[in-house]
Amino acid sequence: MACLVDQATDLVHPDTNKWGTAFRAYTTPLRSELAAQRSICPETSRYWKVINPNVTNRAGAATAYKLLAGHTAFYHGAPSSAVLKRAGFLKNHLWVTKYSPREKYPAGDFPNQNTDEGLPVWTRRNAYGSSNVLCDVVLTLTPVLRVYSSWQGY
Repeated sequence: MACLVDQATDLVHPDTNKWGTAFRAYTTPLRSELAAQRSICPETSRYWKVINPNVTNRAGAATAYKLLAGHTAFYHGAPSSAVLKRAGFLKNHLWVTKYSPREKYPAGDFPNQNTDEGLPVWTRRNAYGSSNVLCDVVLTLTPVLRVYSSWQGY
């Protein structure tokens, strides 16, 4: 099972958070493929966990992997661009799908030849189970290009 973890400040209260410095992590289960389409959120220190509820660690908690997207960005092109038509997976940083051996690549097998395959199409079925899930974490760089000329000393 995949979960979203966000951090939030606790309410200021004279007994429990007198100085307003307390915060905690809130875990939200992602129960479907559509719900599991998520993006980074630096404001809440968002990360994701993939939990195996059938196995516990020494502390008695379910074992899990923690996914941190790290340094990434959003795709800055227009929503109608040819890039997003063929690489729709760029719309989100996390996609969780039910494992299928036919779904190998986030943009589909032939991204240059069609626009009706890949993660956005596969997740429409909204078939998500508690086992055999595949997590695709999208790390995006959007470089700003600059033309250099010889007179600038480069």
